[in-house]
Amino acid sequence: MDIEAELVQAFEALTGEESATRVPKPAPARFIHVRRKGGSTNGARGDAASVFRDKPLIDVMVSAEDEDAAVALADQIEAFMLTAVQTQPFTVPCYEVDQFIRAWSDDDLDGVFIAPRVWLSYRMSLRKNM
Repeated sequence: MDIEAELVQAFEALTGEESATRVPKPAPARFIHVRRKGGSTNGARGDAASVFRDKPLIDVMVSAEDEDAAVALADQIEAFMLTAVQTQPFTVPCYEVDQFIRAWSDDDLDGVFIAPRVWLSYRMSLRKNM
């Protein structure tokens, strides 16, 4: 299972906006950047080969042309993530989703405004008997 790839597909279907694990150059005005920043996995190896467990830490960076648009996209993603235990949208059952960051950033590079962005961060628990 590749949770980043599944999230990219889900966010594109949900929002109609481009999403990926790498930001293209040039970056589009509206973009959803998904990245795994850690978390443990057993990947069904070793003694626990009969059970797949993954506890990814996921960052989602939502960029848009203005604050209202970025917040609206982030709201859609947040609702999707926080209902994943009920809706089970992934190929592996999801048992827990905790959101521990929702932050706003007006990014600029060397004084040049890039894009309004909302940063969402999640801890997930995925498990499947093999």
